[in-house]
Amino acid sequence: LGNIGPAWAGRRITLWFRTPITVYNGTPNFPGDILLQGSTSTTFGNNSTLSLIHTGVTWLETSRSLR
Repeated sequence: LGNIGPAWAGRRITLWFRTPITVYNGTPNFPGDILLQGSTSTTFGNNSTLSLIHTGVTWLETSRSLR
């Protein structure tokens, strides 16, 4: 997972991963890409969460819970 798609600035979402998945750090200014803290791709395990906010262009990580 690395791109969610467009949204409006200020939209917040929380993703809940029921199975392991790798979330890839995206490219700044590329519409819909996810920008993770530390600019590093991360593998999320069962029942992990990732919260994001949309800037009007990209999604920025606001918090995570790794399990």
